[in-house]
Amino acid sequence: MLWTKLFTEFPDCNNTFNCNTILETNDGGFVIGGDVDYYVWDTLNEEWDYSQRLFLIKTDSLGNDTLVNNILPYQTQPITKFELHCYPNPAVNEFHVDITDKTGDDVLEIYYTNGTIVHEQTVIPGESRIDICELKPVMYLVRLRNSGLFGKIVIE
Repeated sequence: MLWTKLFTEFPDCNNTFNCNTILETNDGGFVIGGDVDYYVWDTLNEEWDYSQRLFLIKTDSLGNDTLVNNILPYQTQPITKFELHCYPNPAVNEFHVDITDKTGDDVLEIYYTNGTIVHEQTVIPGESRIDICELKPVMYLVRLRNSGLFGKIVIE
């Protein structure tokens, strides 16, 4: 092995990058491509928007890289179904969500209005308590990663 590199943080995005393709290039490096789920609050229409964005990383034989992550989405869709019940709402210091056996173990993600993930927590069936003491008092998007369910929470 000549080199290893862990890509953990990319400029302007704290979301999870899904790597779909890794190809070796003629110069001994690699090209890595994939997508990222991007959630952001649309202040004009006052709704949560979802888009899937693409990224491309090119490395040389020594692992030096160039990241292209400013590929804009071809389509943005508002999130209209909020099936994850968050209570009490508004909340102070903590809130709860009901995780059913049908949903199973999952990862709860909380997104700030600019699309940044500000909290992640593993949740299991039954009532789950979410500690939000460290979060600013605004509205957030709540998502169950594996189930694809969304909710909203206002923190006071």
